[in-house]
Amino acid sequence: MVDRLSRENMYSSKEEEKQQLQKKLYILHAIEIPFTILSSLGLYAVFVADGDAIISLLNNKNIAYGTLIVGVAGMVLASTKILPLMKRKIQLENEENNT
Repeated sequence: MVDRLSRENMYSSKEEEKQQLQKKLYILHAIEIPFTILSSLGLYAVFVADGDAIISLLNNKNIAYGTLIVGVAGMVLASTKILPLMKRKIQLENEENNT
């Protein structure tokens, strides 16, 4: 009886941890979206536009490279936060499936 209760308490804490991880992942993905857009605009301006960019500001190569660098840097920083959370979430799901 006591063993069953401790398992139920452990399960609820794992569920809560899983929900908290999911919330953090949603927030981090929302933060990453603008950086993805910036890097996409930078890639477009550097490799495709050739002086005829959708946004005239991106016709300047320095601004285009800066946009690309800021976008990629933001994506890398967000990914360094996302990957450990994803790893923990997968670990919790594997533990849940094994029990």
